Amino acid sequence: MQPLLSIKDLRISFRSRTSQFAVLEDFDLDLQKGETVCLVGESGSGKTMTGLALMGLVPSPGFISNGAISFEGREMIAAGRNRAAEIRGKNIAMIFQEPMTALNPVFTIGEQIAEMLRYHEGLGRKAAIERAVELLRAVGIPEPEQRVHEYPHQISGGMRQRAMIAVALACSPQILIADEPTTALDVTVQAQILDLLEEVQERLGTTILLITHDMGVVADVADRVVVMYCGRKIEEGPAAEVLADPRHPYTSALLACIPRPDPEATTRMKLLDIPGIVPAASARPAGCAYAARCAFAFDKCRAERPPLFEVAEGRSAACWLASKEHSQ
Repeated sequence: MQPLLSIKDLRISFRSRTSQFAVLEDFDLDLQKGETVCLVGESGSGKTMTGLALMGLVPSPGFISNGAISFEGREMIAAGRNRAAEIRGKNIAMIFQEPMTALNPVFTIGEQIAEMLRYHEGLGRKAAIERAVELLRAVGIPEPEQRVHEYPHQISGGMRQRAMIAVALACSPQILIADEPTTALDVTVQAQILDLLEEVQERLGTTILLITHDMGVVADVADRVVVMYCGRKIEEGPAAEVLADPRHPYTSALLACIPRPDPEATTRMKLLDIPGIVPAASARPAGCAYAARCAFAFDKCRAERPPLFEVAEGRSAACWLASKEHSQ
């Protein structure tokens, strides 16, 4: 079955005064209609940059230096800015990580939703504002007739996130990119936002690309999970299988860091962490980027970068331990 969206061999590079380096490389991903795919990894793994590339919003001095992105079989990178703009916002929309900075502080919530509707749907101002009220009501904002005339600073963080979702849903997109939509929200509001995304998916058949660092969220909502590290995909597979039987040491380490309270414990349990930090994009090692932090690394890991090995049907991992040579 042809994927709804396909990313092939994507590379995003940044230029400095003296050099050029990749922040995302050799990245492939297919999205099918109606599924939820989670991108997981620490900050600096390339998750948000992937979402920005799909929206044509790679920040300067970054640029797409290689690869292809196609939507319903139509190439987007080579299609030209106008053609790509027709798809982005209407067919593909994004919920940004921080709604306070993503929403324009000098325009009302209603004006920002109406702008999408006027540009992509051709609605007049009055009809667009009426539709904005309906969208605010649909995402659970109380008194939408009043909120539509308010500015972002006048509403709470949870309502700003819902307003951001309303902006993204204005044109009923086929693909919704959600960049850590529950960050900085309390636990109750987090659950409400995730329930709202699930409701939207059931109602519209939307494909969701969810960017997160929370493995608990992955367990709750994901059909498929892609683990990223240092701008590369290092593990992929059905969420239930990856969580139950991770094939990359980094995935295992992420899962080990999840707090697991034990009501019967008589002493405090130590919270595990992953030693070290993610290498800078401009100073990545020649071999496996995770080798310096990995308890299982050996000489080959430090010398050669492992490719993605197929470890089971629909599953892959970029680790020399996952190769047939070491699995036998």
